[in-house]
Order: sequence, then C-alpha cells, then structure tokens
Amino acid sequence: MKELRCVAKKEIMDNIRNKWIIFSSGILVLLLLTSLFLMPSLKYCADFKEAISQLAKLVSPIVPIIALILGYASIAREIESGTMEALVAMPISRREIIAGKFLGLLAVLVISISISFGVSAMVIAFSRTMENFSYFFLFMLYTILLGSSFLALSFFFSSLLRKRSSALILAIFIWFFFNLIMPLIQTGLLLEVGMKGALAGKIPDWFYALDFLNPLSMYTSLVDMLAGSAKNLPSFYTPYSLVAVFLIWILLFFLLTVLKFERTDI
Repeated sequence: MKELRCVAKKEIMDNIRNKWIIFSSGILVLLLLTSLFLMPSLKYCADFKEAISQLAKLVSPIVPIIALILGYASIAREIESGTMEALVAMPISRREIIAGKFLGLLAVLVISISISFGVSAMVIAFSRTMENFSYFFLFMLYTILLGSSFLALSFFFSSLLRKRSSALILAIFIWFFFNLIMPLIQTGLLLEVGMKGALAGKIPDWFYALDFLNPLSMYTSLVDMLAGSAKNLPSFYTPYSLVAVFLIWILLFFLLTVLKFERTDI
C-alpha cells in the first residue's frame, strides 16, 4: 500500500500543475458563470432545475477533454521516455503501479472539477438566489462520473501504445467519436429502423439501450432526469441504472488496463 500511495502521489504532483488542466478548468468556470449571467434564457432563471440541462450542454464537451489530457499519455509517455522501465524494476507489482497511477489521475480530475464547480457555486450563491440550488452538487457528481469514464477509457488506450504522439491522435479521435460520430450513428439507426415509432411519439427501447455505449448520452440523460425534463422512459432506464453503467465503464476499462499492462514487455 505504501508503494501504491507513492505512485499516486507522484501522479498528483506531476499533473496538478499541468497548464492544460488549469486552462481547461478555467474555461469550465467561465462557461458556467457566463452562461448563467449572460445567456438570455438563463440570466433571469430563478430555479436551478430549469437551467441544469442547458448548462450540461456547455459542460459536456469540456470535461472529457480534461480527462483525456490526463489519461491519454499516462502510460505511453513513460514507456517512450524509459521511466516506466525503471519503475517496473522497483519492488512494486505492476498492478500497484497501474492502480496508483489511475487513483492519482482520478484525484486530479476530481479536484479540477470540484474547484471549477465550487468557485462557480460560490459566485452564484453570493450574487443571486436560485431555488433547488442543491441540485448543483448532484450535477457536479454526475460530471465527475462523466470525466472518470473518459479517464478510464483514455488510460486503457494509453496502455496499448508506446508513443505519446500516437496516444494524442487516438485521444482526439475518442473525443470526436463520442461527441459527434456516435450520436450520428444512433440517430441514423433510429431513422432507418424506428422511424414509425418515433413519429408516433414512441422511441424504441433499443434506442435508449444504445445510450449505455456512450458516456455523454448517459450524462445528458442523467441531467435531464435531474431537471425533470425526461419523459416516457423505459423501466430499465433510470438514474440508478445509468450510474451503475457508469461505474461498470470505469471498472471495466481499469481492469482491462491492468490485464494489458501485466502482459506488456516494457
């Protein structure tokens, strides 16, 4: 456990001052505050439940970027530079190395999102009164789940590569795939297969099941449920099932990373 804590601490110290993490977190704060104080639809909003869905649309592209910056080269960079070879030679198991690195990166992600949301919450609390403001903290927890799923995903793909440049290209593809390509595929399938039901106001259950393959879709649905704007959903599509699938995403890709790293010839 001592070795695991040392690895985690090193990851925190190496990444907490990352200028791109600081920059992205600053952008997140600006988006939250400027939207609430300048957007016409939110400027005079007195109930946070009415604002939360629109805020999620602004937050959802940025948080995966923070997670991908943290995870995309976490393993590939150290293999390329040779520091991983020295780390593996130390009296510490490969599982502890991966667990320590992931926990350290996860801590940085949670700190980054918590500070961004915390600063925004304090500014809002001192400048205006909003009903259901406690929902802001659930909104933050859902956002941490979104970031953690992308962190686990990028962490796994980093274990497959040996060059930082290749990992960066893959990270960019991951962002575009889940933000743009996956929703287009899902919408295309709905138009081809479930158009009649959609026109009748009944979205087929399989369309919602496909959301489980995209953390961004699950995040949007969670926030819509929190806001009370999600209606006529299948019985299996609940906040509990979505949170459970998020946790499965994170655990699955973490375990895949452990299995891959144990078989990697450093």
